[in-house]
Amino acid sequence: MSYEARETSVHAGEPIECYLFTRGSTSWLLTSADRQVVLPAFGTFEPEAVLAGGQEHREEDDQGGTTIELPRTSPIVADYIPLHPPVKTWIKIYRAHRGDETSPSCVFNGWVDVVSFSRDASVARLQCVSLFSFLRRRAPSTAYTVQCNHVLYGVGCGLDSEDYRDECSITAVDGATLTSPGFALRPDGYFKAGWIERENSQRRFVVDHVGNEVVLMTAFADLAPPETVSAFAGCDLTRAVCISRFDNVSHFLGFEWIPYRDPHRQRIRAEET
Repeated sequence: MSYEARETSVHAGEPIECYLFTRGSTSWLLTSADRQVVLPAFGTFEPEAVLAGGQEHREEDDQGGTTIELPRTSPIVADYIPLHPPVKTWIKIYRAHRGDETSPSCVFNGWVDVVSFSRDASVARLQCVSLFSFLRRRAPSTAYTVQCNHVLYGVGCGLDSEDYRDECSITAVDGATLTSPGFALRPDGYFKAGWIERENSQRRFVVDHVGNEVVLMTAFADLAPPETVSAFAGCDLTRAVCISRFDNVSHFLGFEWIPYRDPHRQRIRAEET
């Protein structure tokens, strides 16, 4: 039977769903089935506790979305815990029927937009936006704001994070606070809005840096001295830091001289500027 015939059949259908996640050069192939599924055109999809909610369809703009649930421990989710990755995570959902995996149908094509977590933080909910939304975007992608629009070390920024990596040996851990003499070699605030990365690729966003201590957004579960971690410089997305810390003002995409008074609402006199 054809895919369409089994899809509409009351008794012959044995649907399985396969999820192809791609971020940069890394791909994850998962399935909600209870065993491996081989789609000849893509490879072997490993069973995982993954579930996609019903897709939304909006007649007014042809946009659609879906929510995918994954365990918090999934490597796909790991990079979303400390900060939002600068590279999109693309997702394709394929639907096939058991015994006829040679002709799957792509039922969703889009990217991960927002990641949230359940109350007990055991489940990650990936809100995915359809590719149609990207093609029919109505709002400008660049905001008229004082801060830079580029993601640090992203495509528009142009900097290589490896040029701003410091290897630091941890001497003390107090919850989300890490202590290392290596942090003190940089001025206060240098690592704020950057991240700490372990050898196993776990990352945590840095919310503060003073002296030989940094404070993370969330603590590492099993980090202990004298482990060595990589600390990456952060950026507050202002023009001043772009110049002083990175010498990268040619890539700065902010509008520092936005007037604080609206001339259409209130007259601006010379002594007030």
